[in-house]
Amino acid sequence: MPKKNRKARRAGSASTDTRTRSRRKRWLSTPSLIFIGLVVLMAVAIAAASLLRDGPDCPAGQVWSDAHMHCH
Repeated sequence: MPKKNRKARRAGSASTDTRTRSRRKRWLSTPSLIFIGLVVLMAVAIAAASLLRDGPDCPAGQVWSDAHMHCH
């Protein structure tokens, strides 16, 4: 009879562990959140740089000249 009780307890504790594990899997880990944050910050920095640059778009291989007001 004690063996049945032991099995019942083990089965009950295993189901509790499964529930806590599934809750943990729903949340992202700290390194994952840091990586996502860095990617977002890089995207914001690139967007800000493209909005704040001076001069119009030049063709590939050329740069804007403020002195001459055209691409070189």
